Amino acid sequence: MKPFKKRRARKANAPLPTKFSLNDVASLGNIMGDRHYVHKGIAVPRVTNILSTCMHNDSLMYWANYLGFKHQGYKEVLNQAADYGTKVHEALERYIKGEPFDASTPLNPIQAFENWWKQVTTNNRVKVLGQEFSLTCPWYGGTYDMLLEINGKPWLVDFKTSNHIRVSYCLQLAAYRNMLRYNGIVSDVAGFIVLRLFKDRPEFEEFIIDMIRPDQMAFMDQCSRTFNAMAYQFWNMVDIQSQFDKYHKRR
Repeated sequence: MKPFKKRRARKANAPLPTKFSLNDVASLGNIMGDRHYVHKGIAVPRVTNILSTCMHNDSLMYWANYLGFKHQGYKEVLNQAADYGTKVHEALERYIKGEPFDASTPLNPIQAFENWWKQVTTNNRVKVLGQEFSLTCPWYGGTYDMLLEINGKPWLVDFKTSNHIRVSYCLQLAAYRNMLRYNGIVSDVAGFIVLRLFKDRPEFEEFIIDMIRPDQMAFMDQCSRTFNAMAYQFWNMVDIQSQFDKYHKRR
């Protein structure tokens, strides 16, 4: 074992560095691998990848163990759920545009969305500003489901076919809000809607965050800051892993 070089001792009780800036990750380079977005020629991670990497989910572990007892592979089931969600999203995009969609699309979520859409458009002035639109910034990228103008104000809508509404959806929407503002598409959004479409019946659950309420605006501001902290963590963890792999191979 080689002796370590002598280094200047850290001053006793010196404060630990706690501040960070997302701009710092620019020096880490193009390190995202295959699944990424591109912002001005630089690969940036997906919003969903940051969330899945940085948020520990005990329920996913228990669910995977449960499937194991049933002799089912959790990756196979996850892929089936992802395919289901993709089909529903594609069908909803076509529905809004008045285009026909694949006959194999599950009907319950589509009928649930139709019920919600009629309710929203009957009681409000609604205009579609964007659908399945990809956004990027220097630190991450993602695709929002729908941006609506409701009574003259922009609202972000996210479609889900999961069994529950989770806090990660708020962080995901906060990331899209960050990118909408960064790119100057809107100065801010008036609110957020997570629309959970049931798989087994044509019903929906609506989770609304209205930014006119100070407490809910403060919550989403916190979500925006928290997601940026997660992005900073993600970039640095990928870089640390890369450096470790390089140093470990030298031994």
